Amino acid sequence: MSAAAARRALVVALSLALLVGCGPIHFGRALRPARRALAEAEAAGAADHAPYELALARARLAEARDDAGASRYQDAADHARAAERAARLAARRALERRP
Repeated sequence: MSAAAARRALVVALSLALLVGCGPIHFGRALRPARRALAEAEAAGAADHAPYELALARARLAEARDDAGASRYQDAADHARAAERAARLAARRALERRP
């Protein structure tokens, strides 16, 4: 193998390693806000006043964790962001519906 071919192979290998290694980071960045939003929704009384929205948020968060467990980090991040949106909606509706 020539030196140029070896360098190219090294660049490709390093690029792939960086791409694979970034997936968990993106998921982690999406997971933290989702968990925080879910906790806020629960504190706002979503279990009593917005149960469907809260259930959706919990389901999306579970999907995110399942995807991450299967190393589908982009899908996991997408589901975590969906969980955050659903949790924020649950919190808003709970606050609107409380007596």
